[in-house]
Amino acid sequence: MRDLLVLIVGILFHLSATSQSLTGYVFAESDGSPLIGANITSGSVGTTTDINGQFFIELDDGTHKLSFTYIGFATQEIDVVISSIPPEAIIIQLIESGTTLSTATITGSKYERNLSEAISSIAVIKPNLIENTNVPSIDDVLDKVPGVQMIDGQASIRGGSGYAYGAGSRVLLLIDDIPALQADAGRANWNDVPIENISQVEVLKGASSVLYGSSAMNGIINIRTGYATSKPVTKASVSYTQYDDPDEIKNKWWDDSNIPNNYNASILHKRKIKDLDLVIGGFYNQFASYYQDAYEDRWRTNLKLRYRVSDVFFIGVNSVYNKSKSANAFLWRNPIGGGLKAVQVTESDATRFYIDPFCQFQDKTGNQHKITSRYYTINNKNNNDQSNQSTYSNIEYQFQHYFKRLEAELVAGAVGSLIRSDSELFGDTSFTGSNFAVYGQLNKTFFNKLNVTIGGRLENNRLKSPAELYGQIVPNEGKNVESKFIGRAGLNYPLTKSTFIRSSWGQGYRYPTITEKFISTTAAGFTIFPNLELESEEGWTTEVGVKQGLKIGQWQGYIDLALFWSQYTNMTEFGFYSENQTLGFRSKNVGDTDIKGAELEFITNATFGKFRTDIMAGYTLINPKYRNFANNPDLVASSSSTENVLKYRNRHNLTIDAQIAYRFFNLGLSFKRVSAVTAIDNLFYEPVDFVFIGAYLANNDTAYKLIDARIGFKFKHFNLSFLVNNAMNLTFTKRPGIFEAPRNVSAKLSFNF
Repeated sequence: MRDLLVLIVGILFHLSATSQSLTGYVFAESDGSPLIGANITSGSVGTTTDINGQFFIELDDGTHKLSFTYIGFATQEIDVVISSIPPEAIIIQLIESGTTLSTATITGSKYERNLSEAISSIAVIKPNLIENTNVPSIDDVLDKVPGVQMIDGQASIRGGSGYAYGAGSRVLLLIDDIPALQADAGRANWNDVPIENISQVEVLKGASSVLYGSSAMNGIINIRTGYATSKPVTKASVSYTQYDDPDEIKNKWWDDSNIPNNYNASILHKRKIKDLDLVIGGFYNQFASYYQDAYEDRWRTNLKLRYRVSDVFFIGVNSVYNKSKSANAFLWRNPIGGGLKAVQVTESDATRFYIDPFCQFQDKTGNQHKITSRYYTINNKNNNDQSNQSTYSNIEYQFQHYFKRLEAELVAGAVGSLIRSDSELFGDTSFTGSNFAVYGQLNKTFFNKLNVTIGGRLENNRLKSPAELYGQIVPNEGKNVESKFIGRAGLNYPLTKSTFIRSSWGQGYRYPTITEKFISTTAAGFTIFPNLELESEEGWTTEVGVKQGLKIGQWQGYIDLALFWSQYTNMTEFGFYSENQTLGFRSKNVGDTDIKGAELEFITNATFGKFRTDIMAGYTLINPKYRNFANNPDLVASSSSTENVLKYRNRHNLTIDAQIAYRFFNLGLSFKRVSAVTAIDNLFYEPVDFVFIGAYLANNDTAYKLIDARIGFKFKHFNLSFLVNNAMNLTFTKRPGIFEAPRNVSAKLSFNF
C-alpha cells in the first residue's frame, strides 16, 4: 500500500513538474489590435487566440519553439523555456505580410483566406487610399478599382449592368458581411457606410449568389468596419472643397458670392473597456452643389460594440443613424448654357437607420457558430409625390466546420429576410416580400496544394401586392412565389510558390425589386411606368485567371490576368417605353445577353530607405452583346447603334493610381481612361430629342480621361493634405443628361490622438 501511494505521489509530482500552462497575447504590430483566431503551434500541440488575442497552451518542461501564424501576417517563431517556475505571459506583435498575395479576405468564402487562394477575382482597398483621397462617400473611391464603374451612385462590374436610374442593382453591397441594399429599390445608399471607420473594402467580381443570394449576380462590394485596438485611438478630420468654373463657361450659373463648395467633418473613437470593445463615430457633410438649387446637409453617427462573454463566446451590436436634407438634380435643362441647371430638383428629407445584433461562439469540438441580423428602416420624404418608406429585417445562422482528416472546410447556413414598403411611388399602397434560403460551400485541399470549392443555394422568394393596381390586374392576384437552386464550383492551384492558377463557374439569380415592377411616377418631365409582368433574371459567370507574385529587388506585388464570360437569361434593363402616346421609361426583360472580356490588374509597392511607392493599375476590356439582336426588331429599333452591343457600356476601362511617400511627405496621382458608350436608347435622338441629349451626344465624344492629384504632409499627431480632382477641368458625362463635376480643389486636416 505504501509503495502504491509513493507511486501515485510520484506520478502527480512528475505531471505537475513537466506540464505548464503558458499564456500570452497576439497583437497586430501596426495598430495594436488583437488578432482573433491566430494559430500557435509547438510540434503537435496547438491552440488559437480568443477575441482579446489571448491564448493558453500546455507545454512540458524544456525548450520549445513556438510558431505564430495569422492570415495576412508574417509568421513569427520564438523559443520559450518551461521549468518548474510558472512562466510569465508573453506578448507577440505580428507584422503584416510584406507580400500583397497574403492579404486576408473573407468575401469569397465567408471565412478568412489569403487573396492568392481565391477562386474568383477579388480586389482590396485599404483605408489609407480612402483617407488620402478625401472622399465624403465610399463610392467615389470604388471608381478606382479595376473593372468597376460608378455611374450616378450605381456600381457595374465588368459591364454587368447598364444604367438603371436608381433601381435593381446587380452588385450587392454588404456592410460587415450583411446585405445593405435598400429593400424596395435594390439600390445602395453609400452615405450609410461609416467611411471614417473602414478597415478594408473587398470587391468580388462575378456571380456570387450561392453565398449571398439575389442581387449578387454581377459581384459584391463588402465594406468591413474596424474594431477597437489595444490602445485607445481618437481620430478627427475637417475638410473644405471648392469647385472651379466649368471649362464651358456658358454653363456657369454662380458668382463670387455663392461658389459651389463642400464641408466635411468626422470624428472616431476606439477603445477597450475590459471585455468590451467600443467604437463610436460621427460624420457631417454640407454640400452646395455645382448644380443650381441642388444641395445636401447630412450627418451620420455610428456605434460598434463587442463584448466577450467567455473565451469562446461573444456578442455585439453595430448601428448607423443617417439624417439628411437634400435637393438632387436629375437632368440638365440643356447642354448649352443650362448644363449645370436642372429641369427640376427632387427635394428629400431622409432618415435611415440600421441596427445589427450578432453573436459568435465556438463549441467544444471547434465548430464555429455565428448569428447575424439587421433591421434597416428608411423614410424618404420627397416632393413631387415621390415619398417612400421601407423596412428590411434579416437574420442569418452560419456554421463552420473543419474536417482535419479530409483537409476540408465547410460553411453552411440559413437566412431569412422580410420586406415591407409603403410608398407614393407604388400607388400609395403597401407591399410585403420575403426571402428564405439555405446554402452550403465546401472547400477541399488535395495533395496539400489543390483547393477545390463547390457550393449550392436553394432560394425562395415571395412578393405580395394588391390584386389590382393602376387599373390593371396583377398576375396571380398579387401573390408571386418563386424558388430557385443555384450552384458554384472553382479551383485554385499554386503552380509555384508565387504563381496561382484559378478557375471558377458560378450561377447568379436576381428577383425583381418592388420599384422595378410597381413604380409609377414622373421625373424631370417624363413618366416612369410600372411593369407588372417583369420576371426574374438568371445567369452565370465563368473565369480563368492567373495571379503571379512579384519580387524584384525592393519591388513586390502581383500581376493578375483574368478571362471571363457571363451570360444572362431574361436580363432586366431600364429603357424607353411608350404608352397611350406618352413617352417614358420602365424596367423590362430584354432577353438573353452575353459578355466576354479580359482584365489585367497590377498591384505593387517598394521601399527604398525612407521612400515608399505604391501602384494600383488595371485594364478591363469587355464585349457586351445581345444573343438575339438581329432577330428582335424591338432591340434593333430601340438602340442608337446598328451594331449588336448592350446599351450604356464602355468597352475599355483603364485605371492607374500611384503614390510615393518620403518621411512626412506623400504625393499621389490617379488616371482613368474610359472609352465612349457605343449605344444608348434611340429615342434620345428621334423622334424627340429629349432635353437636347441627342444633339449633344452627336457632337461630343463620350469617352473621357480623368486626372486627380494629391499631396500630403504627415506629422506626429496630424496630417495636412491638398487634392485636385478632374485636374484638366474636363466637361464630360457618364450617363445621358447630366454633367459630372468640374475641377475642384480640397484641403483636409486630420488629427490622431
